Amino acid sequence: MFQNAKWIWHHNIIQKNDYGVFVKSFEVDRFNKAILNISGHNHIKLYINDKLISGYVTPAPSGLNPKSYLSYDVSKDLLEGNNTIKVVVLYLGGSGQNYQNGIPGFILNLEIEEEAGVRHILSDETFSSIKNHPYVTGQPFQQNRRITPVERFDSSKLDEGPIHEPVLVLEGYHNYRKQTIKEGIVHKTYEPRLLSQSNTVYVFDADRIVSGFVGLDILSQTNQVLRVRYSEDLDGDRVKHNVANEPSETYYDELILKKGMRVSHAFDFTYKAFRYVEVEGNLDELESFSLKVEVASTDLGIVGDLKSKSYPMITDLFTLFKHTQTNNTLGLLVDCPHREQAQYLGDSALQAESIVYNVLERKPLLEKVLDDFMDAQYADGTFPFVSPGSTNDEEFSLKIPEYDLYFIELLEKRYQIDLDQKILHRYYEASKKVIDHYISKIDEQGLVRKNEHWHISDWPYPSVDQEGDYLCFENMHFHKNLSSFIKLYQDRIDQDYYRKLKDKLYLRIREVFLERELFKDHEKAASYHQGIQAFALNHGFVLDSELDAVITYIKQSGFSSSIILGRDVVHALLKSGYTKEALDYMFNYEKGWGTILRHGSKTMWEGFDDIESHSHAWGMYVVRLIQTYLVGINVINPDTYIIKPIMIDEVKDIAATIVTERGLLSFSYEVKESDVIYTYDIPLGIQVSLIHNQLTFNLKSAGILKCKKESVV
Repeated sequence: MFQNAKWIWHHNIIQKNDYGVFVKSFEVDRFNKAILNISGHNHIKLYINDKLISGYVTPAPSGLNPKSYLSYDVSKDLLEGNNTIKVVVLYLGGSGQNYQNGIPGFILNLEIEEEAGVRHILSDETFSSIKNHPYVTGQPFQQNRRITPVERFDSSKLDEGPIHEPVLVLEGYHNYRKQTIKEGIVHKTYEPRLLSQSNTVYVFDADRIVSGFVGLDILSQTNQVLRVRYSEDLDGDRVKHNVANEPSETYYDELILKKGMRVSHAFDFTYKAFRYVEVEGNLDELESFSLKVEVASTDLGIVGDLKSKSYPMITDLFTLFKHTQTNNTLGLLVDCPHREQAQYLGDSALQAESIVYNVLERKPLLEKVLDDFMDAQYADGTFPFVSPGSTNDEEFSLKIPEYDLYFIELLEKRYQIDLDQKILHRYYEASKKVIDHYISKIDEQGLVRKNEHWHISDWPYPSVDQEGDYLCFENMHFHKNLSSFIKLYQDRIDQDYYRKLKDKLYLRIREVFLERELFKDHEKAASYHQGIQAFALNHGFVLDSELDAVITYIKQSGFSSSIILGRDVVHALLKSGYTKEALDYMFNYEKGWGTILRHGSKTMWEGFDDIESHSHAWGMYVVRLIQTYLVGINVINPDTYIIKPIMIDEVKDIAATIVTERGLLSFSYEVKESDVIYTYDIPLGIQVSLIHNQLTFNLKSAGILKCKKESVV
């Protein structure tokens, strides 16, 4: 797609947090169509005739082989006659946690279908570099993880005539893949509340943690520098110097102002996340001042819904999900939007639960995770702990064995959306490699032995005992994903070989870890973690004769699991028919989602304690569990659904909308005395069966069904 285009940059000195501004003017005759392909590293802004064409923070962070590129139809942006292309490039180069250093620069091919034939405008030596641009290079990073740079914008340069310099052609990249995840957009712009002001400091409250940017419109009476600092927290009446739970003196941007010059600028080259904003400078010397918060992230449609009038925390929970998932989709599914902006397999798998039911772009989002980790997979079948990332740097060279297996879970979730066989083919080799790696680690005891890497059964602040040589969760988790692998690839693999391994592993798990009807945390442990019992119940390790003991133990353990295993606890309670207990676990303990809501938070926390990051989407799987069990919407296949609501006294009404391959499916019920009123809207081509007591109704199109609790009216 780049033909004879060249990868260009402005000099041959590689330095961190460097900017390049490149321009080219050209004439266009009468034309029919114009398509522009572009890639850059790390992020670009593309302008045609001073109009921003690209989205924000683009391309999305990804690996280097292949390198992501974007394609734009610019037919309506070109003019007959003279045109100008401008490309602004930010190169990070700091060996940060969520990107690879790579080669700075960009490559571009504009293909124009003129009446006289096809013409190409290419990135090459005919571009020029602007020497005196307003972006100040070499600024420090804002986080310890070296994710985003301080953006120091010198507006005085805007008054200068551009000084053109020749460009430098670099080797660049040779393998490209079109970006399918959408680019960043600004979802909403608003004025935050002013908390305090003085001659030198303004402090604003955005009302909740948001991802995005701050925009300023200013006229200063003097030359000066304004500093805009970000944080989740206040420190007295000032903004705290931190990024989530990590200290930072540099989580700010700066705007250099020229006397008498009006400046409108948004610090929008990289994502920030914050609730509070502090502006520091000689504010009494400003003739005019305006600050706006721009809520920004990947363009995604959270079109699902979940609400209840009788149990309003369910409605609030969905709002929590919308806010947090929006914050945490920043070109990839990030763990948190400020401290790391990193993509983990485990975090992504937990986020995928509710994404699959509620987000239009569910397929490209999940494929982005799978692609990023497939591209980064090591020869032995394992994965780096994050991808993309500077995992060759010792600081970010960690491995999390249990997280490797979430690759299979994510693949299964993606495949179940539409049963697309091409998806299975695409990820077969990567899936087989990770499964075979785990098989190679089964020792003479018939179990996977714990290795030296960072093991995570539950997180954060887990109470699972991991001091043994064999971890119960790791072995169960492998068995579960081995079973999924066999099911997904039953026509492609030696089933007999893999099934025998799976069956042997199952027996050894029960022989080694099962004691008095409960599963020990490891082979020598005296502890029986609630979440491990729930995982065992959900994935077939508990026999019918043991079920009562296990579910009783789960209920009696109170709130004793963290985010990862909390998913299994809620799931186990719901699937076992303990709906009230599941609601209590979610909403009525000292910890949990209800406590977060009662705290007044409008985004989900990293864990259930009021520390660390306060915008982590991985705990929002409960949205889908409520949609699946209380509302009762179950996917059989992409065109077949069974709805079997669970009704309890605490919830008199509930409504949900979910995403299907044929459109949005909406369903609700309301209990009025002895009647149940069902309301539904079913997309054309979807078969839906509603089970009410012992009766089954086939639902089509939109309608209302009124039932007695025992018979149909």
